Amino acid sequence: MSNDAMSNDDVVDELNTLIETCKDGEYGFRACAEHVKSAQLRQVFTSRAEECRQAATQLQTLVTRLGGKADTGSSVTGTMHRGWVNIKGMLSGDSDQAALNECERGEVVQRGRGADMESEGVRARMSI
Repeated sequence: MSNDAMSNDDVVDELNTLIETCKDGEYGFRACAEHVKSAQLRQVFTSRAEECRQAATQLQTLVTRLGGKADTGSSVTGTMHRGWVNIKGMLSGDSDQAALNECERGEVVQRGRGADMESEGVRARMSI
């Protein structure tokens, strides 16, 4: 194995990090959908939550195929952010703009996690 190759355990760990990120997105979009008044925004958030759920399911299947134990939950940070969304929703009267702002903040964090993995060359080293 070359120095750049990841071990199977490393691949499983990275995939589990992605699963947590997907679950954070799923739960976050669902939480925002609960706080908006606009039916159109609710549908957008519900659709994004479903996309995140499907991505997590695909990654969980891959982890299992690699012989690992797939994560099923979200991260502590994601849970804290959803709590903040709920509190902010109560304080702002569940404004659509507040929900949009929090979804955008969550998306920035998710993209950052993906960029971190990309900059570390994780995808390039994963030979699965």
